[in-house]
Amino acid sequence: MHDLLEFPEELIAVEETLHGIFENTQGLIREAGEYVLEGRGKSLRPRLVFLSARVNAPDIIIAKDSPVLRIAACVELLHTASLLHDDVVDNATLRRGRPSVNAQFGADVSILLADYLFSQAFQLIISCASVQALSILCETTRKMSASELRQIELRSEMLTEDNYLEIIESKTASLFSACAELGALISNAPEMQRAALAEYGRNLGMVFQIADDALDYTAADPQWGKSVGGDLAQGKPTLPLIHVFETATSIDRANLQRHLRNGCELSDILPLIEKYHGLEYARATAQRYATNALENASNFASGAARVPFESLCTFALDRGY
Repeated sequence: MHDLLEFPEELIAVEETLHGIFENTQGLIREAGEYVLEGRGKSLRPRLVFLSARVNAPDIIIAKDSPVLRIAACVELLHTASLLHDDVVDNATLRRGRPSVNAQFGADVSILLADYLFSQAFQLIISCASVQALSILCETTRKMSASELRQIELRSEMLTEDNYLEIIESKTASLFSACAELGALISNAPEMQRAALAEYGRNLGMVFQIADDALDYTAADPQWGKSVGGDLAQGKPTLPLIHVFETATSIDRANLQRHLRNGCELSDILPLIEKYHGLEYARATAQRYATNALENASNFASGAARVPFESLCTFALDRGY
């Protein structure tokens, strides 16, 4: 990642804020809370908040208890809470290479801990005294929840590409968009800049999710925190598989349906993914969103200031291929 995306001191402050919400707790809530915080990823969403805030206010102070720091911690809590709910819905037993919270403590603990994190996230955003920020986060959580319900509704059938893109836009890209927009909002960016940053975040989120889903077919390195074939095992078709279903011959489509009905292994369908260039199609789709994101970035950054936004796109795009 580019040096301008590191934010070492700021991310330490985020960590302190997150762990601080469990300081005065004890027993199960503290044990499970610390467990979930230790298993988090690269804090991309807080980084995006910081980066976006500095577009309009390069010298903005990002210190503990500052509004931008609270927003960064808030979005990380929302993201973490959503993963807890996801793992219960999917009955997932692993998260980033170790037992998920529901596997370690039970689904009931995972659900209630997620609710606790949601409440803490909204306490943080309310403390910023911005009705606009609160409105953005409320709309984002509405979209995330609705997309999960839509995914459950369509679980028994093969998604179309349009269905898939609609779901990931609400489930993943909406929070990336909120991160970029909130960074702009808290730094008092002009309306056009704020809109361009929100759209950049949306396109970046699409790149990230499409590439992340591709890891289901390719990941061999535990650094990504995904198990190969995990989405397939949970009955969640993603773009490489959807592309095969929509472009295959009737015979190959029937074979694919038979494999899926019988609870297939990844090795059963990889030949079809390769034959119909499913991964290549997913990459081309992700690249299209990355191109859109960079076009958005041209509306608020140029020269050296644009580089970290390019770096984020490259990082998101190259995850799954």
